[in-house]
Amino acid sequence: MQSLAAPPCAGRAQQRTEAPVEYPAAADPFLTVALVQAARELQVEHYLGITASVDTFYEGQERTDSANPYLQRRLQGITEEYRRLNVLNYEMECGTLFKMAGVYGFAAGCVCGVVVQRRERGTSGARSKRCGG
Repeated sequence: MQSLAAPPCAGRAQQRTEAPVEYPAAADPFLTVALVQAARELQVEHYLGITASVDTFYEGQERTDSANPYLQRRLQGITEEYRRLNVLNYEMECGTLFKMAGVYGFAAGCVCGVVVQRRERGTSGARSKRCGG
């Protein structure tokens, strides 16, 4: 299952070196349409939607199954908040990629693979993968 990110990114990483934090992090609409068409032609199950581009794999995605189980109050409940705002998935790079592409005049899009379906279970399984389980 693939997720195709469309403009804009919610909760994007606070990358500030190319432009102010308010600068939009948005996928190129023409490239996004091309990605959707390719997925359809290849008969790949896919979803098109808004992605949350965050700074970390664990805390930024409201995970507590890391070395640091503490989660700041501002992040508690963020997954449900994003779900109610129709955000499809979490990832960590496309916000910066989209912002840089906009500043430099490039086209950028994003395809994300699914690691875990949060509605079914809330952990990434990263520990069992590291241990070979």
